[in-house]
Amino acid sequence: MMVVIDKKMKNLFSAYTFVILCSLVLISGCDPNETTPIVTVPFTVISGGDAHSLALKKDGTLWAWGLNYYGGLGDNTNEDKNYPVQIGSEYEQISAGYVHSLGLKKGGTLWAWGNNEYGQLGLGNEIISNQNTPQQVGFDFKTIAAGAFHSLAIKTDGTLWMWGLIGGTRVNLPKQVGSAFKAIAGGYYHSLGLKTDGTLWAWGDNSGGQIGDGTNEIRLDPVQIGSGFVSIAAGEFHSMALKTDGTLWVWGWNDYGQLGDGSTEHKNSPMQIGSDFSAIAAGSGHSLALKTDGTLLAWGRNDAGQLGDGTNLDKLVPVIVGSNYETIASGYYQCLAIKTDHTLWTWGWNEYGQLGDKTNENRNTPVKI
Repeated sequence: MMVVIDKKMKNLFSAYTFVILCSLVLISGCDPNETTPIVTVPFTVISGGDAHSLALKKDGTLWAWGLNYYGGLGDNTNEDKNYPVQIGSEYEQISAGYVHSLGLKKGGTLWAWGNNEYGQLGLGNEIISNQNTPQQVGFDFKTIAAGAFHSLAIKTDGTLWMWGLIGGTRVNLPKQVGSAFKAIAGGYYHSLGLKTDGTLWAWGDNSGGQIGDGTNEIRLDPVQIGSGFVSIAAGEFHSMALKTDGTLWVWGWNDYGQLGDGSTEHKNSPMQIGSDFSAIAAGSGHSLALKTDGTLLAWGRNDAGQLGDGTNLDKLVPVIVGSNYETIASGYYQCLAIKTDHTLWTWGWNEYGQLGDKTNENRNTPVKI
């Protein structure tokens, strides 16, 4: 049976169809001049720097927001942004340093941008200026991590490379420092690495015991800390690691309670503070950890609301932030997390718009971006 609709009814039907489509799908905008709604692609990877944030969408597009004085957003400007702006595409990994950024594209090419005062972009002796667009560093890489003023990357053959401020020296090009690594994390002046056999290694500054070798001596070369680890996170002056059995281990500076053991005493060797964890993230003076059931916990410094518990009081033991989380990341004083419904949430310090909520107001509870 054919149904005949006159021109007036047809236009009305089309209008209602457009409104219904805009209501039923998850959209980032619904421009009446567009023929189809704009479907929002969810974020899947997140990273936080000192005052800027990075995120990858499922389609490989890279987005950035926050402080941009040094070009750390990579959008070819030096203007701060308090909302996400797209930088590029075909990215697989990202890592935000103090004021520089790293990105790994499909095919293994490594890109860097932002501050280059200490050679942390790895572009060689002839380039010492800051860069406000991504610059290619090298190729054949599979894992990246940005410290405060240094950068780390693992090649496909498992060799570990570093550049930037290393042992008080400016290193302008990637330098090999080890082999058989599978994971890395960069702190303020220290670094962590996991080898393929599950052994944990650390090196760099150790003034707060963040190396975890039972001393406070600087280690210029990687030293083994333990074994049986699967995940690592480096804060400003403290470290975190997960073992294969889900137990959480912490060590280093503890002046804000970032170790979560109920004290403010520094620890120069790993100690267990809980179990049944699946992910970890370390900030400047605070820590985040995700339980296997999706419950998010936070502890430590909270003056900017970075614990997300609705207060601005430091916590010496873990407190619950919320539930149904699956991915977490921390900047120095801000936090990012993705829920199981693929929504992105941020909280904490927001002076430069690093929360991405189109304001510059600190948030002590998570806000949806």
